[in-house]
Amino acid sequence: MKKDFITNPELSARVDKTVRAHFGKIKGNSADQIAQEVVEGLSRGDQEAFRTAYLHSYDKLMKFLTILLHREEDAEEVVQDIFLSILEHPQRINPKMNFKGYLFTIARTKAFDLIARRKLDEKYYSHRQAQPADYDLPPDETVMSNELSLIITAYIENMPPQRRRVFEMNRIEGKTVSEIADTLKLKPQTIRNYLNAADDNLERLISLFIILFIST
Repeated sequence: MKKDFITNPELSARVDKTVRAHFGKIKGNSADQIAQEVVEGLSRGDQEAFRTAYLHSYDKLMKFLTILLHREEDAEEVVQDIFLSILEHPQRINPKMNFKGYLFTIARTKAFDLIARRKLDEKYYSHRQAQPADYDLPPDETVMSNELSLIITAYIENMPPQRRRVFEMNRIEGKTVSEIADTLKLKPQTIRNYLNAADDNLERLISLFIILFIST
């Protein structure tokens, strides 16, 4: 049975360090917030409010979803679906909601649906089905930890096959670069390149997760 990433001390420590570094920096930055009047305008179907929210959130959602789904075209599909839903159903927007948290939850849900539809891992669809319909839930440390665990697991499962194998052998099974190179008949530098790319994307994913998840 494959180990869950969170049981690996090295990877867990790396994730924890990244989370602490980004959380402390981002949490106090109020400039990234969408103005309350924009959210109120969205709830009324105001076109200018929709344009403002779209331009404010598009890049962050695209970066987050591209890393999670590994394909820019898939990320674009999900982002367009999110904003089309907002445009067609403004009554679902609560004027007092944490709009970033709302966007993140929808993005995560739709991304997992896309993964499940492609039969990459049915457990994500089962998890999504078990979630409450109300997206406007206040984040706390426990919820954030659970969400991040699920996001990283999805990221690993959805990696390109060769990179995923290298990542799991090193970060989860604890094998060295030389051992992996010998097993897979690849050059050690190729293994390092895979690991560096995976680590860089993982750090960006965690950073974007925090930006999208926290409200203050």
